[in-house]
Amino acid sequence: MVIIYVPISNTAETSEGVLLDEDVRNALKQAYIEVEGETLRNSGDRDLLIFASLIRNQDTNRAYAEVSNNNNILLKGMRRSTFFQNVSYLQSLG
Repeated sequence: MVIIYVPISNTAETSEGVLLDEDVRNALKQAYIEVEGETLRNSGDRDLLIFASLIRNQDTNRAYAEVSNNNNILLKGMRRSTFFQNVSYLQSLG
């Protein structure tokens, strides 16, 4: 797997030293946006609620506290272990 860093400047370089032209950079940016969108569309409501709490709270313990105090039926009574399993799953998505 090769990870390509796509900076804003006119020249880009991969980890292998290959220059990318602007069309390739734009295609990579568009693909990144599409993958993000597809990932969010395929996520369940519970995962999205947990993800939202993680965005608001960088500290996972605070995010769990927010989730555990939430009255949403999807989150009500969620155990800490279940929450962290979901966090691990969301992290695996990238």
